[in-house]
This record gives sequence, C-alpha cells and structure tokens, in this order.
Amino acid sequence: MRAVIYARYSTDLQSAASIEDQVRLCRERLERDGHDLVKIYSDRAISGATLLRPGVQLLMQDATGGAFDHVYAEALDRISRDQEDAAGFFKRMAFAEVTFLLKMWTMLWSSAFFTGWSNGPCAPSLAMLLGRHLGCGT
Repeated sequence: MRAVIYARYSTDLQSAASIEDQVRLCRERLERDGHDLVKIYSDRAISGATLLRPGVQLLMQDATGGAFDHVYAEALDRISRDQEDAAGFFKRMAFAEVTFLLKMWTMLWSSAFFTGWSNGPCAPSLAMLLGRHLGCGT
C-alpha cells in the first residue's frame, strides 16, 4: 500500500530537526506496517492553528487524486490544533478512502472526532462522567 508522511513544526524558535525526527518515527512505523513510502509532506515554522499551510494543502489535494492510501503523522496536532479543521481533514481523508495513522495507532474518523471533543471544552464534564462510571469520581 502507498503511504505518505506529514510532519510540521510551529515556530522559528523550534528546531528544524523536529521535521526529521517526526519523519524518522513515522518511517519506522510505516516500514513495520509494510507500506511503501511515496512522499513526505511538511510545513516548517507554520502554526497548526490553520489548515492554510502549503504542505497540508498539497497532501489533501493529492489524497483527493488517489495518490496514496495511508497518511502517517507523529500526532494528531501535527495536522491541526483546531478541532473544526481536524474534523474537516479527517472527513476529506475518509471521502478519499485514505487511512490516517499516528505513530502509535490507526486513527479512524470516529476516534478523531472523539479525540477532538474530549480535548475541547467538554473535557471536564467527560472526565467527571468517566470517573463516576469507573468508581473514582464524585
């Protein structure tokens, strides 16, 4: 299966080596999974607060064109720190029948939505609810 890697760092204050580190970690997972690396997309010194980044825009365009089957990234926040943008990205990948894989696990549309929801304004309520059901909350 054809796979790509996406890596990003946010500011000039971060090391450019961050991209290479993310690519190395993703490449290790990709090789374990038996996929063929066809391209690496990256954005250097650009905030994850927007999807208006050249690398991620090209990735989405190529996905729509059927250029690959899987996208690997180190973490969800490499794609976006904005929950609405992340949901839109995952929706586009699902429409293109592309699987998104993090360094540690496969990210499905439903789990991407839940991750965004649970990290957002509902997090305190969710923690209280889970704690109560697990017997460790109030």
